[in-house]
Amino acid sequence: YGRTLPILVISLAGSSLLALLEEETALRVTLYLYGGLAIVCAIIAAITYKPVESQAKSVDESRITLRDYAHVLKRPEVWIIGLIGFSAYTANTGVTYLQPYLADIYDLSAATSSAFAVIAKNCALLSAPIITWIAAKGKVPVTKVLGFSLIVAAVCFALYIIMPQTGGLLIISIVFYMVSAMCIMATWALQFVPVTEIGIPMAITGSAIGAISMFSFVSDIFYSTVCGYFIDNYGLNGYKWIFGMTVVILVAGVVACIYVVNKIKKNQKAA
Repeated sequence: YGRTLPILVISLAGSSLLALLEEETALRVTLYLYGGLAIVCAIIAAITYKPVESQAKSVDESRITLRDYAHVLKRPEVWIIGLIGFSAYTANTGVTYLQPYLADIYDLSAATSSAFAVIAKNCALLSAPIITWIAAKGKVPVTKVLGFSLIVAAVCFALYIIMPQTGGLLIISIVFYMVSAMCIMATWALQFVPVTEIGIPMAITGSAIGAISMFSFVSDIFYSTVCGYFIDNYGLNGYKWIFGMTVVILVAGVVACIYVVNKIKKNQKAA
C-alpha cells in the first residue's frame, strides 16, 4: 500500500494535469514532477531512517564482503526466487500491451482504455492482501498461492491467443484483463516473501534481495524492444506472439514457485 497508493494518486492527478497541456510542456512537467519527487523522497529517507534493533546488532551484515556476495549468488534458491520476480515483472509488460490490444480490436476510447490501464497497474492494492489472506486461511506458504496466481494469469493469456477477435467478446476480454493483472501484480508486490519462507539466513537477506532484484528487473533492458518487434512486423497478430511469450514466462514462474514450496516443506521436515 505504501508503494502503490501514492503511485495511483500521482498517476490519476498527473493524467488530469497533462491532458490540459501541450505535448512538449507535458513532457517537461512529467520530468520535473518525477525528478522532484525522487529528490524529496531521498531527503526524507536520509533524515528519518533509523536501523531497526536487529539491523543495528547485526555485525555479520555490516561486514559483508564481495566474497560473501559471491556466496549468495551461488545459492540456487536466490536465482529461483529471482525467476519468480522476473516472471511477474516481465509478464507485467504483457499486461501493458493489453491496453492497446483492446483499443485496436474493440475500438475503446483512449480515456476508457487508460482507465483500465491505471486499474491494472495498481490492482495489487486489492489482490496482494487477498493472496496473503488466502495463504493464512489455508495455512499454506504464500509462495504456493503465488504459483496458483501465475497459473490463472497464464490461462487468461492463453485464452487471448485462441479467442476470436470479435466485438461481442469485449466484456470477457476486459474480465481476463483485470484477472490477469490482479494475479501478476500481486505476485510482483509479494515477490520477496519467498526469501523469508524458504529460510535464507537473515545475515545475507539484504544481499540476496539485491541479487534477486538484479535478475527480476533485467527484462527492462530488452523485453519491450522484443514486443515492439512483433507489433511492427506482424500487426495485430503480433499481440498473440506477445501473449504466447507471456504464457511461457508465467509457466516458468510457476515452476519456480513449485521448487520453493518443495524446499519449504523439506526445511520444515528437517526442523
